[in-house]
Amino acid sequence: MYPVDGGTLVTGLDGMGALGDPNDPQAVQAAIRIFGSEAEVIAAESHDGVADPFARGARLSWPPGWAAGVVEELARPEGLLRFAGGDVTIEGGGYIEGAIGSGQAAAVALAATIA
Repeated sequence: MYPVDGGTLVTGLDGMGALGDPNDPQAVQAAIRIFGSEAEVIAAESHDGVADPFARGARLSWPPGWAAGVVEELARPEGLLRFAGGDVTIEGGGYIEGAIGSGQAAAVALAATIA
């Protein structure tokens, strides 16, 4: 949630398509009522990352068990090159938290290598 002039901006993900029409403020308001919120939705807007020709996809969502052993290989250093991001970590994978943690770990590892 981000404070903005006259209210609060709330962002969210609906990877399952359960929301119905994410551009419909009434549908979004009904969905947030599930969490007990009394917020009034003034506007709603969505972005389809899968249909976006520049993104060509959305956040990573692993099937159960798929990441075991694969993530370590994706993040394996190559010389001084380190790989980091939300898609090369198990903890927080697919989210900004994973990208931040992965970036910090890669920076620490690189610093130790070049020190």
